[in-house]
Amino acid sequence: MTKAKQLASEIHNDTIALLAEHRIQGQKYSSPQHQATYSAEGLKTLAQKFSAEYLERAAAIQQKANALADSTAQNYRDGLDKFKTIDGDATAQLLGETRAGKAWARIKAELDAGKGDFATKADQLGKLLTSGDQTTRHAILTEGPSYLRASGWQSHNATADEYLEGILTEQDEHLSDLFNEAASAANLRTTVNYNAGAVTQRLSTLPPDATAEPRLPALAGYVDPTTVREVF
Repeated sequence: MTKAKQLASEIHNDTIALLAEHRIQGQKYSSPQHQATYSAEGLKTLAQKFSAEYLERAAAIQQKANALADSTAQNYRDGLDKFKTIDGDATAQLLGETRAGKAWARIKAELDAGKGDFATKADQLGKLLTSGDQTTRHAILTEGPSYLRASGWQSHNATADEYLEGILTEQDEHLSDLFNEAASAANLRTTVNYNAGAVTQRLSTLPPDATAEPRLPALAGYVDPTTVREVF
């Protein structure tokens, strides 16, 4: 189970509890005793403060999904960057860059000598990326995208960088796990942000409808985030 799946359940339950509490507490504002205590303007002011409190709490719940999506996306980018950087001191980095430069020179010479359009060259780079060592992968990830763009890269689905990163992600188990976490968290964020409209409308309604069903599946426009399929 990904972090997104775990958080989806937490968000769903928290939102149900928030709406139920809002419904119960909000009844006080429509009671004859309460209305007899305050003027019409006073009731309006209190109702606005009441709604603002619950809307703020709903926003905090929504922010959990946004924060998870941001952090998991960054984790995936950090994972990719490890293949694009060379660790060690200045000497080790210089040696690594020299090796990567030589590796790219050999790869580029092979690509230039071959026939075919950018798609053929992209396929060649993809195969080398899959079978190559760390130095080869570093060379392709850093130099390959610009080479493909210069070769006439055209794709409606991905940039040259995304194409090569996608191939590496499929081959590396840890990177694949990070990608799945990020993709699932992005789906959760989309669902939670979509639900914000329906939840906000319910929390902004005062006095609450005494017959309103507090269960979220009955809330028009709400999608249960725990039912959203994860990305694998």
